[in-house]
Amino acid sequence: MERELYEVMDWAAVEEIVYSESGDPHAILGPHKTDKGILVQAFFPERKSAALVYGKTKLPMEQVDESGFFACLIPGEKEAPRYRFVLTEEDGNELECEDPYRFLPELPEGELRKYKAGESTAAQSFLGAHEKKMGGVSGTRFAVFAPNAMRVSVVGDFNNWDGRVHELRRMGDSGIFAIFLPGVEAGALYKYEIKTYAREILLRADPYARAVEAEGGSASAVAAAEATFAWEDEAYLEERALRYGKRPGEQAINIYELNLASFAAGASYEELAETLPAYLGKMHYTHVLLMPLLATREEASLGYLTSAYFTLSTKLGAAAGFRKLVNALHQAGIGVLMDWSCVRFPREEAGLDYFDGSTLYEENGSGDTAVFRFGRAEVQSFLFSNLCFLANEFHIDGVRVIDMASALWYRANENRNCYGGGENLDGASFLRRLSLMAHKKLPGFLLIADGSAEWPRTTEPVKNDGLGFDFRCNQGFADGVLSYLGADEAGKSERYGELSYAQLYQYSEQYVLPLSHTALSERQPTLMGRLGYLPFEERIALLRAFFGFVTAHPGKKLLFAGQEFGMLEPLQLGGELDFSLLDFPSHRELAACSEALNAFYLEHPALYEGDGDTEGFTFLNCHSYEENVVVFLRRAASEDLLVAVNFSGTSYPRFNLGVPYAGSYKEIFTTDEERFGGSGLLNPRALPARAMEVDDKDLGIGIRLPAYSALFFACKKREPEKKVTPRAEAEKTGETKEKQKPESLLEKAADAAGKKAAGVAGKAADVAGKAKNAAGKAKDAAGKAKDAAGRKAAGVAEKAADVAGAAKKRIDRAMGMENKK
Repeated sequence: MERELYEVMDWAAVEEIVYSESGDPHAILGPHKTDKGILVQAFFPERKSAALVYGKTKLPMEQVDESGFFACLIPGEKEAPRYRFVLTEEDGNELECEDPYRFLPELPEGELRKYKAGESTAAQSFLGAHEKKMGGVSGTRFAVFAPNAMRVSVVGDFNNWDGRVHELRRMGDSGIFAIFLPGVEAGALYKYEIKTYAREILLRADPYARAVEAEGGSASAVAAAEATFAWEDEAYLEERALRYGKRPGEQAINIYELNLASFAAGASYEELAETLPAYLGKMHYTHVLLMPLLATREEASLGYLTSAYFTLSTKLGAAAGFRKLVNALHQAGIGVLMDWSCVRFPREEAGLDYFDGSTLYEENGSGDTAVFRFGRAEVQSFLFSNLCFLANEFHIDGVRVIDMASALWYRANENRNCYGGGENLDGASFLRRLSLMAHKKLPGFLLIADGSAEWPRTTEPVKNDGLGFDFRCNQGFADGVLSYLGADEAGKSERYGELSYAQLYQYSEQYVLPLSHTALSERQPTLMGRLGYLPFEERIALLRAFFGFVTAHPGKKLLFAGQEFGMLEPLQLGGELDFSLLDFPSHRELAACSEALNAFYLEHPALYEGDGDTEGFTFLNCHSYEENVVVFLRRAASEDLLVAVNFSGTSYPRFNLGVPYAGSYKEIFTTDEERFGGSGLLNPRALPARAMEVDDKDLGIGIRLPAYSALFFACKKREPEKKVTPRAEAEKTGETKEKQKPESLLEKAADAAGKKAAGVAGKAADVAGKAKNAAGKAKDAAGKAKDAAGRKAAGVAEKAADVAGAAKKRIDRAMGMENKK
């Protein structure tokens, strides 16, 4: 080795590179100025020789360590020239390449500060793999957060998956490692090789990867730059901000929950863009809730075990196709929601679990999943960025947060908070920050809690110590009414209270009524499957009535796909919706009823404006458990609707209902119409309220109430008649009286007084006579009452004696048994 070269080299740093334990490889590898010239050092394991080429000069490099460490001096240069390496393989082949350590990786300082503070909403823009140019050279910059790692390398086909070749540079105290690799193009597979301080070697996928290896693999992939998509939904997004930005609880929201892959067998995102918006528009749904579409390695999880949070599943096509689908849905006026697994992630070999040899991303967990470490700022930035990624890249209109309970509560015998309680205070803080961020940056974006956590004020604003969510799924309602629906008629009477139980807490939150896949798929029966105790046609009729009840009940609506036309079998993994059932009249009529109810819901503010207001709902009859009938009133500023639902198989030619006020009640919708397959037993004329004591009311109406039906009546209140005084009547008719003289007025007053006095005297005499007669009658009644009281008292005494005698006998018997003992 030349003496000059030996003197300028840092041999301790060389050892760090050789043993792959350097946190700053750029400090030794690449070009560096020295007094002797430009020192270039490189590490090429398993290479026979190396040379440095710049301009027309080819300078051999000296192998200073047998492991593959090469170095050379470029004499007479004050600045490093643009050079390349020529490597000779063991078989004699030559390979020309750039020196990655000639380029210093750069990260945006402002975004780094936000990231470290837990405030970044675009961390994916600088973390992960990004194609770019540096110094006129094309390549890919890699960056990963691994603060507890000794060393991080990127490995892939481009370096034979050798972690010694491309070590990343630690970027100050940010905990981020980065490198720019010239020549690495889109489609290249890669992972991060992490060496811990315990000398443990870990292979990890990129948490911010925008593409992943095909099914079966766990590597990340460098994503190709996408063409700019021409969105055409500006009008919808503006309307979304106005409609849902301030008071979403007062809007009509009807959600269709769907696994996209099940809607049409083998259909791609682009093909679904042609069919799905038309179907949802025809059925009058306002939103579609998609099961997770982010990449997963567990197909059986239906996407709920997310593996790559910044990669869209390619099972149904490319990301551009999904954008086209969302665009088409927005143009049809339909919002797009998605289930979001931001609480738990799967424990996978190359996943987030034990990422850098420490619990970097996880707080706790059991089994195959772990709970995110919500107290770490960088984890918050990861999740905030993921939400904004979905909203900005794909124009998603809202998310339902899955497994809220794990975010808000520790499991038994796990962690405890600083006060010794089981509440996950970091999780609650994260959810509050999430809602504040989303509502500030994404106007009209909806946050829905899945309802798994009993946490007060979930939908209250953060300023009122709430979590700030827009809605919470009312899982108690769903469990209760499905239990009621699945019981036979006698069992329904026993469970009758389930129909009204939700009213005990209805107004503590803004609720969604979730007839969701969790209760209606896989091993759970469909709605039709729960009614197997009835003949088929009665099952259809009862389902129509049930849909009417849910439509009228306070709370936004959510229905799992296929239930609207009466799916018979639960949807299995890989299965599809059985639209062929619509070839049968009964299923077709049920679908028509669902369609009409959805349209009716959207047309009547009384069914949605007051969902969170106690004034918006009043039970009129929640006591007819033997008949299985409920009656209630829905109110809005513009209308009142009376709703009667009969869950029994008994039809009532006349069923008396108490009504809240005088007026008329006109039936405007019934699920028993013949076009829906019903009996056609209607109430064709407006029914006036009449005096009758029913349902604790003084007024009522008698209606025809068909079996298995839901009836809706428009209420028209009769205003009380105003009494008109003679003077007002005279003014109304325009008649005027001449002004009378004072003398005539005095005379008339005297005559009137005399007549009045005579009348009073006569009435007084009549009253006195009547009082005398009443006194006689009262005397007779008193005598009779005395006799009756005597007889009653005697009867009571006789019963008391009997009871006392029976008691004495029992005491004597007990004493005798005691004496025998």
